Amino acid sequence: MCAAFLFSMAQTNENYINSKAIENSKFYSQLTVGLLPGQAVSPSFHMVNGFNMNQKWQFGVGMGVESFANNTYLPLFGQSRYNFMSSLSTPFISVMAGYNFALRNTEFNKGGFTTGLQIGLDHYFSDHVGLSTSVGYRYAYLKINNAWWEDFSTIREINRLEFRLGIIFK
Repeated sequence: MCAAFLFSMAQTNENYINSKAIENSKFYSQLTVGLLPGQAVSPSFHMVNGFNMNQKWQFGVGMGVESFANNTYLPLFGQSRYNFMSSLSTPFISVMAGYNFALRNTEFNKGGFTTGLQIGLDHYFSDHVGLSTSVGYRYAYLKINNAWWEDFSTIREINRLEFRLGIIFK
């Protein structure tokens, strides 16, 4: 009985210390790689740097490299995340919105708006390093001008599932 009580107290104390370490970490960086399957599988790489408002809310600014329909884009976006728990393993929901800038054929490929929603799980192996996995939905509205007729534009709307795996530093 006494051993069970001491083990319970040690476990509670460890969770409190880890919770305090997460609470005191104000800034974070997250590097993720992702796949956006659709008619073709599109690769995606994102880096987000942000601020922890408290144990639950995180706000960040990100950039990355993505490929849609044989064009490469540089997404610049804002991200907001809500962690459901204050422990070392926590499910989360994340919303992002921004603009995809075209990196190739910029004379005709104008880029466009992008947004997404993700649900996932963060797990911290220490007070400052963790792993993140998520699944979500991505939407992009991309404008491509016709090479010969400036009066005509092609609008490509991308609707994709999104699978991401990443590492987090706090």
